[in-house]
Amino acid sequence: MSETKFTPGPLETYDTSTSWVIRGGPDHHRIAEGMRKDDAILFAASPELYEALKKALDQSGCDGDLCAYAWHDEARAAIAKAEGKE
Repeated sequence: MSETKFTPGPLETYDTSTSWVIRGGPDHHRIAEGMRKDDAILFAASPELYEALKKALDQSGCDGDLCAYAWHDEARAAIAKAEGKE
C-alpha cells in the first residue's frame, strides 16, 4: 500500500458546545474545528474507511483494469482522490 500524507487514524471528535473538533495523530493535535456533528463523525471515520476500501479492493481478486465490476472503478477513483491523485 502506498504511503499517505494525511494524519493517520484513529481520529477523535469532541463537542465544544458550539461546534465539533477533530483531533488525531500521535500527539492528538487539533486537525479541524468548527464542524457540524455529522461532518465531524464522517471526517473522523475517513482513515478507517480509506484503509478498508483499499483492503477490499486488494482482496477482490481483480487485477487492475481487467475487472468488470463497476464498484472497482468507483473504489479506485475514491482512493485516488484521497491520495490527491485525481
